[in-house]
Amino acid sequence: MSVEEAIDLVDKCINEIRSRLVVAPPNFIIKIVDKDGAREYAWRQSVADTPAPSA
Repeated sequence: MSVEEAIDLVDKCINEIRSRLVVAPPNFIIKIVDKDGAREYAWRQSVADTPAPSA
């Protein structure tokens, strides 16, 4: 799985969390852990930060 595919999957998971939980966390930090170590990749503050889910 490429980084782009993984980020797309994480964004879909964040959208599901926000749609299912009444009290969903407002912020999400996306971190990548690989052979080079751990690093912060992106920060999702609001629904506007994530792309709209395609139906």
